[in-house]
Amino acid sequence: MDAFFSVRNDYPELKSIIDKVMNTIPAYELINSKNIWFDENKIFSKISFLEEEKEYLNKKKKINLCVHSNFLPYEKVSQNGKYEGVTSDIFNLFHINSGIDFNLVKTKDWSESLEFVESRKCDVLTLAMKTPKREKYLDFTTSYIDSPFVVLTKSDEIFVDKIETILNKQIAISKDHATIDFLKAKYPKINIRIVKDIKEGVKLVQKGEVYGYINTLSSIAYYIQKHSLLDVKINGKFDEKATLSIATRNDEPLLQNIMQKLIDSVGETTKDQIYNKWISVVYEKDVDYSLLWKVVGLFLFLALLLLYRVKLLRDNKIKLEKMIKKEIEESRRKDNLIFQQNKMASLGNMIATIAHQWRQPLAQLSMSQNIILRQIQTDTFSKEDLEDIVKDDQKVVQFMSQTINTFQNFYKDDFDEEIFTIASSYEDVKYILSEPIALNKIELIENIDYSIQIEACKNFITQVLLSILQNSVYFLKQRKIESPKIYIKIEKIDKQIIIEIDNNDKGIDEKVIDKIFDYSFSRRDTHQKSTGLGLYIVKLIVEEKFKGKIEAKNTKDGAKFIISFVHNL
Repeated sequence: MDAFFSVRNDYPELKSIIDKVMNTIPAYELINSKNIWFDENKIFSKISFLEEEKEYLNKKKKINLCVHSNFLPYEKVSQNGKYEGVTSDIFNLFHINSGIDFNLVKTKDWSESLEFVESRKCDVLTLAMKTPKREKYLDFTTSYIDSPFVVLTKSDEIFVDKIETILNKQIAISKDHATIDFLKAKYPKINIRIVKDIKEGVKLVQKGEVYGYINTLSSIAYYIQKHSLLDVKINGKFDEKATLSIATRNDEPLLQNIMQKLIDSVGETTKDQIYNKWISVVYEKDVDYSLLWKVVGLFLFLALLLLYRVKLLRDNKIKLEKMIKKEIEESRRKDNLIFQQNKMASLGNMIATIAHQWRQPLAQLSMSQNIILRQIQTDTFSKEDLEDIVKDDQKVVQFMSQTINTFQNFYKDDFDEEIFTIASSYEDVKYILSEPIALNKIELIENIDYSIQIEACKNFITQVLLSILQNSVYFLKQRKIESPKIYIKIEKIDKQIIIEIDNNDKGIDEKVIDKIFDYSFSRRDTHQKSTGLGLYIVKLIVEEKFKGKIEAKNTKDGAKFIISFVHNL
């Protein structure tokens, strides 16, 4: 019996709308609706079971299923116990076609499902790949789902065209997946790391702890879409495929014949419709197409208006996001220019510091030359004396070379992140400022945890420490403080790194203490050359690069700077 919608012939647009809606409804869902309201025998011819198979089914009553608890788009058991996914829809169709009752046996994971079917607590695995190990206790139908194996990597990795090119790299694969046995047999040298599930595998890739994660194309593509991942990608498809079948307990061979007949009863078009429904679930999971055929007239018109409104809002959102992104990039570009300007502005002071540090070594080298010249002139020259002088001069040259290396490392444009101790940055700064610290007889009082490591650009933390310590040295000297002191404390409290630098320079004028981090503000005298960028850059680095905070306050004897940010290791 055929059924139709009837539409007024002067409303051709409405007929077109209904036709489009009907075309979106999968054939198997229409059949299911017909079976509910009409005689099922008029829709389906009965599946032809042998008498012994019918007797087996009557005696069995129901068939117990074990499944993957988290293997979408293929199958999943939700927190409320609902079985869903491609295989769920297919087994529902099996029930409609045959009247066989299926019972879901709940397991905590795939490993337990394998244990249950081997111990006969389950009759069927709804989706399994044939392996020699599993064939010892299972029979398999022909495959009804095929999907190629792919490798997921970080987005910046180059394309993988052959699996042989990555055998020396660590690859994550989910526990108890047939892929493990298959790949180990074909590629004995493959470096596999077993993970609990796809979630753990993807996280390890994102963290860089493994090179890639191997699974089926459908599983990985679904996971990327569902979680909107941008830092990973499908980076290679291999010739090998996952051929997935229904696995049945081999001590009841009739069950394999029955399941094969059920698979044969489902056409390829219907399987494709079910598969496509779940592949697009990220976008369409809230739309119930089985009800759309009931929607006519005004309601559909309003829905179309709503979709149009959503499209306009989405387009405006995209434009706004582009504008915001552009402004952020421009702001970062300006900040980087200011950062470089500040480094160049302080270059003159650094050159002066190098000149101070080289003055004594140059004088020592000149004296050595005079000694050698005098010994030659007075004919008192000896080989032993020459060797001693040369050894001393080599130490002097090594000191001068170390000075150049330290300043060169500081001024190179290297923004790469690395793991280092904050104490090593402080030691670099202390070396750079060793000459003015010594000349002004400044006492450094240190309370430093030398074990604290962070992962960041080392030049950034060096710049922060240098700017604050330079200011401390300047004001201790300019104010002619007796017994000048600088206190440095570096510690970790819970997950926070705390850096405290204070001195006894009599503090900051309370009238300007709230302005010292402002752009182009300087505490120094007007006749002193200063860009006023030093502390502004310090605040910028701490807040933007380390997501931390910095504050300045006066103590009993002087000024104190406190820096804090989250420890990232």
